This record gives sequence, structure tokens and C-alpha cells, in this order.
Amino acid sequence: MRIWSFEEGGRVLSIRTPNTPTPWKNLLFNDSYMLDATQRLQGAGVTLSKTFNTKEYITADRDLFVRVNGEAYRLLVGAGKSYECRHEMACSTVCEEFDGFTVTVRVFVPAKGEAEIWTVNVENTSGTAMSAEVFTCFGLTKAGTMGQCARWDEESGTAYRAGFPYYVYYEEYENALKKKDICYVTSDVRPVGYETNNQRFFGADNPYVIPEPVRQGKLGCAQSEDGMTCGALHFAFDIASGASASVNILAGVAKSIGEVPGLKAEYLNVDAQLDAARMIWEKRLESYWIDTPDDQLNAMLNVWLKKQALFLGKFNRASTYCPIRNQLQDAMGYALIDPDDAFRVVCDVMAKQHYDGYIKGWVMTDGSAPQKLCLIEHSDGAIWLILCFVNIIEMTGNSDYYNTLIGYGDSDEKDTVLEHLKKAARYMGAKTGERGMCLMLDGDWTDPLNGPGRKGKGESVWNTAALCYAIRRLVSVCPDDELTAIADRLDAAMNENAWDGDWYLAGIDDDGRPYGTHKDPEAKEFLNAQSFAILAGIARGERLEKVVKSFESLHIDTGYLLFAPEFNEYNAVWGRISAKNPGTAENGCAYCHGTMFKAASDIARGDADAAFETLYDVLPINPKNPTEQNLQSPTFIPNFYFSLPGANFGRSSLSYGTGSVAWFLWMMVEYIVGIRHTGSGVVIEPHFPTGWKKITASRRYRGELREYEIEA
Repeated sequence: MRIWSFEEGGRVLSIRTPNTPTPWKNLLFNDSYMLDATQRLQGAGVTLSKTFNTKEYITADRDLFVRVNGEAYRLLVGAGKSYECRHEMACSTVCEEFDGFTVTVRVFVPAKGEAEIWTVNVENTSGTAMSAEVFTCFGLTKAGTMGQCARWDEESGTAYRAGFPYYVYYEEYENALKKKDICYVTSDVRPVGYETNNQRFFGADNPYVIPEPVRQGKLGCAQSEDGMTCGALHFAFDIASGASASVNILAGVAKSIGEVPGLKAEYLNVDAQLDAARMIWEKRLESYWIDTPDDQLNAMLNVWLKKQALFLGKFNRASTYCPIRNQLQDAMGYALIDPDDAFRVVCDVMAKQHYDGYIKGWVMTDGSAPQKLCLIEHSDGAIWLILCFVNIIEMTGNSDYYNTLIGYGDSDEKDTVLEHLKKAARYMGAKTGERGMCLMLDGDWTDPLNGPGRKGKGESVWNTAALCYAIRRLVSVCPDDELTAIADRLDAAMNENAWDGDWYLAGIDDDGRPYGTHKDPEAKEFLNAQSFAILAGIARGERLEKVVKSFESLHIDTGYLLFAPEFNEYNAVWGRISAKNPGTAENGCAYCHGTMFKAASDIARGDADAAFETLYDVLPINPKNPTEQNLQSPTFIPNFYFSLPGANFGRSSLSYGTGSVAWFLWMMVEYIVGIRHTGSGVVIEPHFPTGWKKITASRRYRGELREYEIEA
């Protein structure tokens, strides 16, 4: 029996076992709180700050038990006769059937606030009355144990963890006073017992057996001092035959225990809170809806990849240490859901640009001191600033956004968005080597490709092609002779210096040596250089034909290898990329982002079948690499798949953060389906794969939901 299926038009992922090959998570979140609930409803609850969402952990895994007529059962582990987890946009629910009773556990994050809301329902199917006890144990995980304690507040019926917020410098005390430092667990049914110490609840040994306090039906009702704390609650019910009993549980963070009664009154109106959360997701799903002949593709395209794109683009991947290429490309995916808010996101990025046009590739978004990759100079920032701004503004349908005034990171001056983009193009277009191609510096799109340009002379073929493409994309909507001349100059330099006979080089290093050539024993052909040579219109005539032919040697069942063969030992020319495990990450694997660039090049040359096949390769529903092999939940695109033959072939990296989803959605909606938004209106220009005759679709343009029937 297959363990999963999409239901309700793709809005529900039904998982019929707790024992999936890896944790199959559903990300539940609002603007200030996130919970990654697995198929067993396990995962961390974290707060998200407003400075691009730094994370602070609040709750850890949850352990739930029932004790029916004196016999104890562990929940969420498959101990019953049947098990089903249903992941939805707004909530996740597990239903377990036992002999004589059924337990349903549901969790969701409300539309606002730093909290998670749980409901545990026990239904009596035995034919006779029964006694049922429910035990819930939430780990309360705020920073360390030293100086922390857990308490029980009798008045509000709340277990909570407290302790003065951690700080280092004497002068930080006043700021620490402002932090929320109470982690609490409370309920709408008065518990008959509680426990606040993790060790007293579980004992010293195996935490996966049924704890002795549950077996005995009695919790210790004691405080915890400087130890691993928890919020364990014990509820007791008498349930008639055919009836049910339930308890709603609220867990979250507060500034003081005195806030909890008000939070209970607001959030334990559970039906209203869940309805509000669901309404938000329904509105988001309305941004577009496409009915293709492929139901599984529809589920991913219309539902699950929207959630992935929204989280990555709106919340900066819940990170503060990031490349601006992630922020800008993720926002491009988010623009398919909320283009105007996506424009706001990228304006925050543009405000870091320098007055001369330079923009740093890696940044700390919370104002903290630069670290690691933020300390070195990547060369690709201008490319993404131009390309993503153009695409996002086009998706808004509002060309006036080019006239928005934005400041600079190193100046009090302000310029229009369009002038910012032109400055970026002029700055990077001037940073070329002796062959006229763009400098590599400490890395381009490929962060670990840090060897060729470290002396400041190496030239990147990908940089050159990608900047040419970005400029030509900009001048297609905002004509500019100076920028056109820059793109033409880059085009000529690349065709004069980077052709290797059957494909374009990866680059020329600081010492003038070409790399990514047919003579190299490893990394002969670099996928991205070929894809962007096509996208930019640099590869023409016979060279275009040869580049397209060269893709064949890079294709495997899960996409296109970033290069081949992979490195098996360190290569000083390429640098850190060659030190990665062979066939993983950027070292010659099917890296989904690179595969998306290849799909874009297929579209650029008008091959819809090749584009669609390439797009489908990266999906976890790809029949050539099914979930039984890739091991991940069929709800997101990972950043790569393991690519060497053997037991691990096709296994997902399981990483939720990838620019691939933005490109996938952009190409599927605007080019394969063909509903393309522009500043001057909507263009319908489908590129259906063979077999698609007609589809129905809807998409919101400038606030208006428009419906379409599109034929091949």
C-alpha cells in the first residue's frame, strides 16, 4: 500500500503511517511564530523576529499518552490499529484508532501571536462507558538550564518556564528586561495534575517507553530548578459509549505569567482561531489556480509549492545570515502569491546598495557583525538585483514601481529603482578582466567555487552570461542604449574568449588558465555557463546546437548535473567546491537550482517538451525518482538529490531552502501555462508539453482575479 496521497484537490497530504522514511514536515507559521510538525506532530516551535526572522526556540517535541480504563498507550507512534496524519495548509491532524476508542490530535499556529494550539479528542467506540486520561508533555527549551526554572501557576492553571533572559555585558541588562522570557503550557480544561521537570516525568533511561507516572496515572505536581524543564499536564474524563471528550492546549511565549489568562481567553476560542488561519491560506491560494491533466502536479503547483515559496520569500528562510541572491530570488517566487509585498521585500535589499552601484553578495540582516561568507566579496549581487526586480515589477503589473525612490547603504542620497538597477549594471559591467569578461572575485552564484578569482584577476563565464541576460531583460522593458552596449560587449568577449569547441568554459583563473574544458579530467562542462549563454542569446547558430547537444551527457533521472565528472580530490583551481563529498551539494550533483536554469534555457529556445521534462525532474513526485527512493515528503523541492550510482542515488538533501522553487513556479505559470504578467497587461502565450490540449486557470492581476481557458 502506498503510504501517501493528495486529497481534496491537493489541499491535504494524507500520510498513512508514522514511520515515513524521513520526517515529513508541515511548516505551520504566522508572522511571528513557526512550528515544523512532522507526520508524528513532532518538531520545534520557534519565535520569528522582525529583523528577517531570527529564531528563538520555545517548545521542543511533544509526547502524548492516553490511559483508558487503567491501561496506558503512547500516542503518535502507530500503537493503534490504524494511523493517518493529514497535513493541510493551516494545520496538521493525526487520527489513531485503537480497540474501543479513537484519538484525534490536531495542531495549528493561529493567524497572529507567538503560540501553537493543540486539540486532543478521545472518542469512545467500545459500546460501554469508560474512563480516559490524557497526558501531554511539552519540552520547554529556552536557552540552557542555568538560571532557569519551571513553575506551576495555580490561578491560571499553567505550567511555565522562566528565568532572566541571558545577556553578557553589564550594559545589556536594560534591553534584556524587554524580552519575553516565559514559555508556558496551559489548557481550557483544568488538569488534575502536572509536572515541570523532564527527568521526573520520563525517568533516567529510555524516553521512548511509556513513563512510569503515566502508567501509574499520577504526576508529581512539583517545581523544577536549574534542569531540563517541561510542561506536562494530566486530564481525566468519564466518557459514555458513543461520546467523546476533548481538551484544547495552548503553548507559547509571554513576557510575564500575568499575560496568560488574557492569552487563554483569546486563543482558546479554537474554532474561530482555526477559521481565521484557514481563511488566510485560502486567500493566498487564490493568487493563481491551474488545472492541468496531472493531479499530483496540480497539488504541488497550486498548494504546496506556494507554501514553500511564501515561507522562503516572506520570511527570508527564517535566517539572518544569507546571500542577497536568496532574498531576491525567493521574493521572485513570493511575487506569484503577493507581488506587491514581494516588491516591499526586495526594496529592503536594494537599500543596502552602495551609491556607486555595488551591492554586497552576503549580508547579516539583523545588524550584527559580518561573519564567514559575509566577510568576503562575491561578485553576483548586481545580476540578481536587476533580474529579480524586473521580474517582480512585471508581476505586479505596475511599471510605476520603477520610479520608487530608495536610498543607499552608504549615502543619504535617493534614486529611483530604475536608476539603482542601471547603476548596478554599469558597476558590474565595468568590473572585467583582461579578456573583457566579468571578474569572479571570491565566488559567483557558486559560493564554494572560490579558487579561480581569489587574486582578483580570474574571469567568470557564468557571471558574464548572467549579467548579459539580466541587462537584456531590463532593457526589454526599459530601453537604454548604454546598457545595451554593455550587454553586447560582454556577449562579444564571451564568444571570443570562452568557447571550448562544444560548450563554453566555466571561466579563466587568475593565472590565465581556462577551466571547465574538454581537457579537464573532472568538471569538464559547467551546466550554468551553458544555460545562461542560451538565456542571454550569446549562444547562436552552430554554437547553440552544440551547447544543447552537450546537455545530454549531464542528464540523469533527477535533473542535470552541475558539472561532470565530479571531483574526487581537492582541485586548487576550483577551490572549496572540490572538497565537498562527490555527487552531493555543488560537487557534480543534480543541483535543482542549476536544473531550473537549464529549464529556463529550454523555454528561451522554444522547446516546451524539454522544459517540462526538466522541470518535472526536480519534483519529489517524479516517477523516475519516487518518494520510496528520494525519501522526502512530496510537498517541496529540495536543493539537490544525491547523484552517484549506488544505494543513495536519488536521495533528497531534505533542505527546504532553495531558489529552485521560485524559478519552477515562475516558469510553470508564466511560460508553460503561459499567463504572463507585464506592466502593460496580461499576455497569454502557452508552451504546453505534448499531450496537454486544454487547461483552465485563474490568476490575480492588480487585485483582480481573472479566469482563463487556454488551448494548445
